[in-house]
Amino acid sequence: MSDAFPIPATPQEFWRIFEASLALHQAGDTDRAELGYRNLLLRLPLHPDTNHLLGIIHVGRGELEEGHTLIERAIARAPDTAVYHANRSLALRELGRYGEAAEAARRSIELDPNAVEGFVNLAEALRCTRDYVEAEAHARQALTVAPDSITAALSLAAVLISAEKFDEALGLSERARSVAPNEPTSRLTLGHVLSALDRIDEAEAEYRAALALSTDYSSLFNLSLLLAGKCKNREPEAEELARRAIALRPRLPMAYVLLGNVIAQTGRIAEAVEWHTKAAELRPDDFDAHVNLAACLQNLRRNDEAIASYRRAIEIRPDNAAAHYRLSLALLSRGIFTDAWHEFTWHRRTKGAALGAYRTYDGVPEWRGETPEPGQTLLIYPELALGDTLLAARWAPEAAERGWRVVFQVDRSLVRLLRQLPAVRVISTDVPPPPFDMYVPTFGLPLALGTVVTAIPRPEGYLTAPAVEVETWRGRLDAADPGCRLRVGLCWAGAGRPHDPALAAMDAKRSVDPELLRPVVELPGIAFVSLQKGGVLPPPDFDLIDWSDDLLDFGDTAALIEALDLVVSVDTSVANLAGALGKPTLLMDRYDSDWRYGEGQETSPFYISVRVYRQTLQGEWAPVLRRIEAELRKMVEDRAKDPPTVMVSGAAGAPPALLAVPVAPAAPAGSRVPSIEEMPAFQTHNHLIGNVEALDGIFRDAGYLFFRNVLDVGAIARLRKHYVDELARIGALDDPAAAMDGFVSWNGKPVDAFALDSVGPGAPWRDFAADPSVNALLASLLGKPAEWCGGLDYRAVAPRHDAACRLSSVHQDGPYMPYPVRILWVPVAPIDADVGGIALAECMAQKRNLHRPGLDHNAGIDPATLPTDRWRRSDFEPGDLLMLNPWTPHSGLSNVTTDRLRLSLDIRIIEPKA
Repeated sequence: MSDAFPIPATPQEFWRIFEASLALHQAGDTDRAELGYRNLLLRLPLHPDTNHLLGIIHVGRGELEEGHTLIERAIARAPDTAVYHANRSLALRELGRYGEAAEAARRSIELDPNAVEGFVNLAEALRCTRDYVEAEAHARQALTVAPDSITAALSLAAVLISAEKFDEALGLSERARSVAPNEPTSRLTLGHVLSALDRIDEAEAEYRAALALSTDYSSLFNLSLLLAGKCKNREPEAEELARRAIALRPRLPMAYVLLGNVIAQTGRIAEAVEWHTKAAELRPDDFDAHVNLAACLQNLRRNDEAIASYRRAIEIRPDNAAAHYRLSLALLSRGIFTDAWHEFTWHRRTKGAALGAYRTYDGVPEWRGETPEPGQTLLIYPELALGDTLLAARWAPEAAERGWRVVFQVDRSLVRLLRQLPAVRVISTDVPPPPFDMYVPTFGLPLALGTVVTAIPRPEGYLTAPAVEVETWRGRLDAADPGCRLRVGLCWAGAGRPHDPALAAMDAKRSVDPELLRPVVELPGIAFVSLQKGGVLPPPDFDLIDWSDDLLDFGDTAALIEALDLVVSVDTSVANLAGALGKPTLLMDRYDSDWRYGEGQETSPFYISVRVYRQTLQGEWAPVLRRIEAELRKMVEDRAKDPPTVMVSGAAGAPPALLAVPVAPAAPAGSRVPSIEEMPAFQTHNHLIGNVEALDGIFRDAGYLFFRNVLDVGAIARLRKHYVDELARIGALDDPAAAMDGFVSWNGKPVDAFALDSVGPGAPWRDFAADPSVNALLASLLGKPAEWCGGLDYRAVAPRHDAACRLSSVHQDGPYMPYPVRILWVPVAPIDADVGGIALAECMAQKRNLHRPGLDHNAGIDPATLPTDRWRRSDFEPGDLLMLNPWTPHSGLSNVTTDRLRLSLDIRIIEPKA
């Protein structure tokens, strides 16, 4: 080869060798072209064109520093040559020096405003800085300069893809492909658009067409990226393609990062670390290399190294939210809270932040720890998943202790449980908050409060379930498992979230195949109770007590957990709930444990009742389950040595379906009126919605149906507005706006004048009865459309403390009804045991008048004549529905608060004909 390109001795020979080398370069024979260029430089070391062309060869191979140095040498000799600056811009962009790349492109445009390359390079550099507005403007200018340029059209398409303007990008790319179907770049760009639109099969076809046209780095890299990132089970081919890309351009770090990620997807994390380390060594200022290296190190629980790599990535790209957020998780795992809580706030800016619905409020500041003025209100709202809200709930009372009036807005499923938090007003995210002076998302609380690892509030537990509901579950457990076995709640899977590939992968990683639990479930001496909602079903032969259909909110789940001896769970909201309740819990934890369970510890700094059983190898559950099995065996043995005293519950506890209920016997001698605390909760029947035959049987025999969270919150809110407006009119409310959510505060003024229209066309009940969602629900319960028959009561009940018995008016409505009806009892605001509500005598709905002769029917039944163990009551939330058999003895419960009103609606529908 050197004989073909001697060192030129004359100018004529120099130009002959130059032209021959250039021809080889243009033909793609860069190795021989390089030999020619180098021999030319031996003769004229500073020749600008030769340095420039040799620089282009190096850049094309990924030898970026060498290429850039040669191009700069050319510019030093010929500073006014536009193409030199254009290609310097390309080299700088490949080096990740985007600002310099933009400046080089601007210089090339100044020198030659009619050259399309300058505008294309400037657009690409600006696109890399995420300045999509300017990038688009310069890409369009490139098309103005050269309307027929495929390069300019594809540059604009690339910018539009980054700016998520996919429709125009698709049109440009398709036109470019039709004009230049054999140009690999046109195929690749169209593939990029189709991939962004999740038209994966079409994108793959375009990438493969590009690869068939040219087995170059870009074709290999992009096909590998698609197969690894958006196709299932295609990692082997993706890995092979990435390795081929590295072989072609061994000096470019991107393919090393891609290969590391593909290998990590197959679970070979330690090997992935090696590839990411190589990428970081090739280019120490490559952000992707460092951030992916950090993620793998974090996955391997090498958090100190991960923290260093994240910090290096952030030095390179200080505004990258994902790197800051991932750094916070590593810091939290290490217990370095001071830095962690600040870094944690960056998750709000990440691409997936919609999960947390982070929001700000115009003109209202976020709380950072300032001392409030007297009477100021702080709004706390949830920003992550349900388990995170449960964990963060511990800080809400701390904010109240700082002097705030705290309003805590949470998912509807958490409202009933979290209403017990002291000095905290809990409302649903379904309703607008009252006026507030500052706000803070849940995980802004530990930052504002200055929480450190040695001072986490209430790690022993900070939530409880209502005692009456716990006793109801104990009664059901006694009926289902009359022995003295250990009662263990079991949860084996995270929530299925197939809509998000990253979340779905996490759910799969933290979940256990139920079949692997067989040796545990078959242990003698244990009654296992399913706490699993959704996810993979257990094998049908598992001996599991499964009342999951009755767990309608976290209040129900909390009460059931409190009735158990122990919980065994994977890392889900159930584990967070058990820890918040202080219930002994064995956590089946994945290898790369969540930060709340620490780094390598067997206990959690947030939940001291939780013992962590962590994988020692990625994905290996067998050793974890063997340890769980051994621990449970020991518990059973210890229990046999010292058996607990068995208390027989007064609540018999019907099975979930309650398809047949025996006729109640007459009240035994010595029956008494139970206290509110003794009354078990209503059975819930959500799991039978649509099963009209079963519901009819329960309604006939049990005397009621109870459904949680089934009525449309909008319909209830409109109804509530009528109540609030009327109460404001009669002067019983000081803050009508605040009365639209949560408990309704009463100012002590009489409510005797409360009256809402019952007969006019604008009567509030008519709007409720006309709501399509309400009627659709009733049709699913009745098997036919509901017939509304009027006969209603709007109730706004003020506190009363003069009653000797909370059962204020025990009666039946059936004996006084002219035709068969069903009574719908609708809570319009939250109702707890103190506010009162309604109690009923279960299984007493025989068509027999129990009233004492001569008394008004509303107070005609002596409660002491009814069996003590038949009485039931529940707390209510707006959206709940009680459907009452008119023959069921029932009573309002007196309101024993000092400052809250009870709002409800009684309305009737015609009993459907068989």
